[in-house]
Amino acid sequence: MAYRSHRSWRIGHLYVSRFYEAALLSLGAETLVRIARDSEPLGEKAPDLGGVGFGVDYPTFWIVPEIELFDSGDCHLASDLIAGGTLAAPSLFSLVLGVKYGFNATPETMIYARGLLPEWAVWTGFGIGRAEFPMVAQAWLLGGHVRVGMEDNLYLAKGVLAESNAALVARAVDILRGVGAAPATPIEARAALGLS
Repeated sequence: MAYRSHRSWRIGHLYVSRFYEAALLSLGAETLVRIARDSEPLGEKAPDLGGVGFGVDYPTFWIVPEIELFDSGDCHLASDLIAGGTLAAPSLFSLVLGVKYGFNATPETMIYARGLLPEWAVWTGFGIGRAEFPMVAQAWLLGGHVRVGMEDNLYLAKGVLAESNAALVARAVDILRGVGAAPATPIEARAALGLS
């Protein structure tokens, strides 16, 4: 099976710079296909898994891995990988809602997904596209953190393109202040992720 990128290319920048504080591990189809093919999800083969982020010594780089979770199977897989020692804990768990064939972008789904995370989990929930801003409020109300950005959504409102990530962040801050929240300072965010 061919992979679209080589492990050294995907993590090489971590060896050059000490400025990274988060690294993404997506438990998507590429990972699941490899696990199904090897039929040993937590065996000796697990730490490499084709170079999709496993086996990185995150503490060496002062990095907390972000684990994106698109459906309930991803949540169970992440828990197994942590229990088996393949992934380090703590991690930042990101619930991705609104992707076709994944978690629906609804309050009920976010409640369900949050319940699949380890009790100690630091987590964020976010929606894709038009679900971005409703999920901002929902994640905070359920005790999580929030994420917005042009990677997930390009619009401030229907038909109104965002000029920048900063514009999306400002909108999210307005929403959160409306429900009684305040944005974390960089120092508070680092402390929440165990980076202080």
